[in-house]
Amino acid sequence: MSKKNSKVKHRRKHAGSSDFPAGCVPVDVFKKEFFRRLRRRYKIYVVRAEHAGDYKLNVYFADGTMQTVDFEPFFVKKPHPQYNKYYDPKRFLEFKVENDTIVWGDDWDLMLHPLNLYYNDLFGNYEE
Repeated sequence: MSKKNSKVKHRRKHAGSSDFPAGCVPVDVFKKEFFRRLRRRYKIYVVRAEHAGDYKLNVYFADGTMQTVDFEPFFVKKPHPQYNKYYDPKRFLEFKVENDTIVWGDDWDLMLHPLNLYYNDLFGNYEE
C-alpha cells in the first residue's frame, strides 16, 4: 500500500468524527460557505421578491436585474407532498426572502437555488 492511499484512509477516518483535524471542515459547511461567497462575488442572489399574479413572482437580484418567474410549471411537472401545499394560491403568497433566495415555510419546505431563479429555469437545465 502506498503512502498516498494510507493518507486518504487516515483522512476518511477523521471525516466521520466530530473532531476534525486542524484546517478541515465538514463538506456541507464548506459547500454552504463556498456558494455563499460565489453568490456574493458575482452578485447573483435574491434581494427582493414581489407577487406578479397567479404563481408568478418578480425576483430582484443584487446585480440589478429582475426576472419574472412562473412557478406553476414547477408545481405541475414536479408534484411532491412537501411542495403541493404551496400550489394553493393563498399559501403560495407566504414566500419570503432568506439566505439569498426565496423560501416557503418555517423549515424551508420549498426553496430554489438563486441561479435557477436568475436563469428562470426552475428545473436546473440552464447553461452558464
